[in-house]
Formats: sequence, C-alpha cells, structure tokens
Amino acid sequence: MGAPGRATPEQIWADADLATRRLAGPALNPSVPESVLLGLLSDAPLAARMVLCRDRALPDAVVDAVIQHPDTRTRGFFARNPHADPAQRVRLVDDPEWFVRAHLADGPRVAVPARPAARRGLSST
Repeated sequence: MGAPGRATPEQIWADADLATRRLAGPALNPSVPESVLLGLLSDAPLAARMVLCRDRALPDAVVDAVIQHPDTRTRGFFARNPHADPAQRVRLVDDPEWFVRAHLADGPRVAVPARPAARRGLSST
C-alpha cells in the first residue's frame, strides 16, 4: 500500500463506527478461533485490525498473515505490540516500508499510567 495515513491510533478509533468498534470484542477474545482472527485481519476495517494487531498476543498463523499484510499501518501496529514475542516482531526488520521499520525500532508500545488529577479546593496547610 502507499504512504501511511497520518491519523493517530486515537483518531482511527474515534472515527470508527459502532459496527467496527464491536469487532474489537472478538479481536481481543483469547478463545476466538484462529480462522476468525484471520478473517478479521483480511476483511475488517482498520480500527479493528489495529486492536487485533497491537493489543494482544497472536497465534503463529495470524502473525504469518500480519507480516504479509498489504497494509503498512496494520504491520506497523504489530511492530509496536507489547504482547508479541520479540522473535515474532523481529520478522519485520526487513519490511519494505520505512514506517514499519521505524515502529519496530521504537519498540513495543507501553501504556503510560494516567497521572491523578490535582485535587482542587484543598490547601496543603
């Protein structure tokens, strides 16, 4: 595919319709059969593929399909997957797209814990 879009993962999710968001359930469900995961990877909209490829461990057959996926962003999501085995992620080191290699070099995506909001109206005296 051509140059990746500039939409952030947050924008991709915000732009997803309800039907697409519902696909996140099976995409994240560890008991869903491999054949369903492969179907999501090949046919689901970008937001569902994003959740599938970046937010869970994947069976080897699905990883094989991700590595060969024509969409650069889909491979890029997998490159940042903190649940993927490093031996799986390293298969992207020779990806033809700089975008995927950059995500791989950046390392797995690690969620930053939210900072508690300052409490207002309380004095420290």
